[in-house]
Amino acid sequence: VGTLDVYEREKSKLLRELPQMYERIGKIFVGDVASEILGIKEQTKKLGREKQEQERKLAQTRKSMVSSGDRSAKIRTYNFPQGRVTEHRIGLTLYRLPDVLEGDLDEVVDGLFHAEQAERLAASGEPAPHRA
Repeated sequence: VGTLDVYEREKSKLLRELPQMYERIGKIFVGDVASEILGIKEQTKKLGREKQEQERKLAQTRKSMVSSGDRSAKIRTYNFPQGRVTEHRIGLTLYRLPDVLEGDLDEVVDGLFHAEQAERLAASGEPAPHRA
């Protein structure tokens, strides 16, 4: 049971009992109860808004992580007639498709590693070292 459910139940219970409480206890206490109900109502609204904001941020984060699925968003392509593998994220093309399919991914992994290092260095503001 969520916090909002508890507040809603208590609020509705108090609203149902409010007329009887007014007759039994008097105007002063009812005023306090009404203020408390209003306070609970405001807290409930605030919690609801905060939860909606968190859900919106989470949805936005998830959406940014997921690719659009377009052809332009491809990561790697394998061209069998030409024996070519292209890693689109770093612009690496190898004409060794049979070797790559056998598991020889060293050049691809090295290229991705160096591209990530260069990206991190660029983000930190340091000049990239020259590769041989």
